[in-house]
Amino acid sequence: MDWTAVPAPNDMSAVCDIAPGPSGGFVAFGTAGDRLASWSSDDGRSWRPGAFDLPDTSAQGLISASPHCSLAVADELIVAVVSGPHETRVWTSEDGEVWSFSELLDISYAMVAASGDRLVIVGYREGEQASAVLRATVR
Repeated sequence: MDWTAVPAPNDMSAVCDIAPGPSGGFVAFGTAGDRLASWSSDDGRSWRPGAFDLPDTSAQGLISASPHCSLAVADELIVAVVSGPHETRVWTSEDGEVWSFSELLDISYAMVAASGDRLVIVGYREGEQASAVLRATVR
């Protein structure tokens, strides 16, 4: 492989995951300063910022708690999981640019994976001192 450096978006502070977009290209997820952020690209060279629907300001606390985050693409839906020490928040997007808050889960340190239209989130359920596995199907 012959890697070529390309400029990162100006507002990109940290990227915690990157995945293929549902229709090609790439989607990156992370932070821009003190906020959650995403970027999408058709070619990996030029990136467009995404827009988030934050349900309330408590999501910002996840950023300062060194969140775990992961992306998965199930069917044509991108799922972003952001998880801290006490909770997990889930956002979805059809294009990697416009994101909608989906749900708040009572598990911590979670990650998501997809296969076809199926999603699995694994994490830790603090109250039970046990691992947690959640499964969903994209409708």
